Amino acid sequence: MFQLLFLLASFEAPVDAQPPRPRAVQVTGVHPTARIAREAFVGRGVRVGAYAEIRDRAFVQAGASVGPSARVGHDTQVGTNAILGPNADVRDRAFVGARARVGQGVTVGHEAVIARDARVGAHTRIGDRVQIGANATVGRGVQLGHDVRIGPGAVVPDGTRLPDRTVVPAGSRPRRR
Repeated sequence: MFQLLFLLASFEAPVDAQPPRPRAVQVTGVHPTARIAREAFVGRGVRVGAYAEIRDRAFVQAGASVGPSARVGHDTQVGTNAILGPNADVRDRAFVGARARVGQGVTVGHEAVIARDARVGAHTRIGDRVQIGANATVGRGVQLGHDVRIGPGAVVPDGTRLPDRTVVPAGSRPRRR
């Protein structure tokens, strides 16, 4: 019996052994000061700027760019060839679609969705659970409340403030407030 216990103990994994990191092998352009969490996935050809942070279970797809001091929250997805500008803050469980452009200093709320090819101007604040449709353009300095819906192809002019639960139909342009 003693020999059997000794054999079983010898097959246990070492205490300090850790599972492999789920990162892609050919990540290009990760600045040495950037922080990528152990459970984050970073695709091929992704560029990560100085002091940027990619948190646990974030998924940054191939060719995307995370600007200097930008933050990608837990359980967040950043699509292929998407660009997050400097100091962008994409909160937990958000989605940024393929080829979407998020400008400098933009805050994207929890569970917000920015569809493919959408453009969000610098210093914009996007509330929680906001949905921005494909090819929509949100100007600089815009403030979107929680649960706002921007339709595909819609244009929100610079400096516009939209209160909670506002709907901007596809292809339209709301008045500035």
